[in-house]
This record gives sequence, C-alpha cells and structure tokens, in this order.
Amino acid sequence: MSLPEGKDIDEKISIIGNAADRVNAHMDDLLNLSKPPLLKLRTANINVLIEESLVEVPPEIFSNIEVVKELKDEQVNVDAERLKRVFINLIRNASESMQGKGKLQITVHRVQIKERKFISIRFEDTGHGIPQEGLEKIFNPFYTTKSKGTGLGMVICKRIIDAHQGNIEVQSKVGVGTTVIVQLPFFSS
Repeated sequence: MSLPEGKDIDEKISIIGNAADRVNAHMDDLLNLSKPPLLKLRTANINVLIEESLVEVPPEIFSNIEVVKELKDEQVNVDAERLKRVFINLIRNASESMQGKGKLQITVHRVQIKERKFISIRFEDTGHGIPQEGLEKIFNPFYTTKSKGTGLGMVICKRIIDAHQGNIEVQSKVGVGTTVIVQLPFFSS
C-alpha cells in the first residue's frame, strides 16, 4: 500500500511506530515480572553506559535541570542494554520529580560491603521527594505516584539489578529530594 508523501504522514507514521515500541516495552515488562531476565553479559565502561543513557533521554527533559557528573573510569560485567534501561528510567524519574527545574547529580565510586566490592552509581535529585509510605511500596508491581505511570519501572529496575547480583536502594526526604543507589559487583579484568 502506498501513502502520499509529506511531513504530516511522516509524523503520523513516526507516532504509530513510537506507540508500537511502547507497547512492546510494556509487554516485555510484563513478561519480565514472571521470570528473571536473561542477561547478555559483556565488559563495559560504566561512564560510557551513563553517557549513552543521558543521550537517549529526550533533551527537553533537561531544559532547566543541571546535570552534574562525578564519574570514574570503571569496568563492569553487565547486560549493557538492560542496564541502560535502568539508568534511563532513573534519570526520567528524577527529572519528572523535579518538574523541569533542579539538579541531578550522578556519582560513580567503589564501595565494599561485607568482603564484596561494588561499583556504586548514585542518582541524586532535588525533586519533591517520596513519603515514607511510598518508599515502602516503591518496588511493588503497579505502584505508582504518576498519573500516566504503569507502576512497573522501579520493579523492572530492581529485577534487572538483582539479576546482575547487585543492589538497588532508594533514600528520600520530602521537600529535599531522592537518591537512588545502584551497586554492581566490581569486575576486575
């Protein structure tokens, strides 16, 4: 079937394509709830994954948000695409909580927890924060504070990080902001 050429048609086709991608992502999310994600591990530089994640977020999200990065050149053994999905979700959540203005700080450093070494990635925002009752539910399926949210984003993030044998923790104070800490096992080549 042929369609007439033109900007309007191209935009409509693009909208349909984006909607189909979102439906596929939601289906993938639902499937991942029922089973652990299968990881395709490879060695990757954590800085590169963070930078690629920032590029994949629509730039208008950052129009009045200052992004501060304190990165370290660390190697991780991860499923890069799944980890970028986690980072993109955390960056979007942070920017939405700041309602278009504020500061997002992303910090990478090494930590040791009970004889194990981890690479810690902190996402700190100056958003409205999460009340204690929300923090207790943040990893529950279908829990959301957003009018258009599915309540699957943080659940999927946790499942992906758990599959990497890592940790994810959320700290928040209403009126101050939220910090999400992702810890991935240290990879020495």
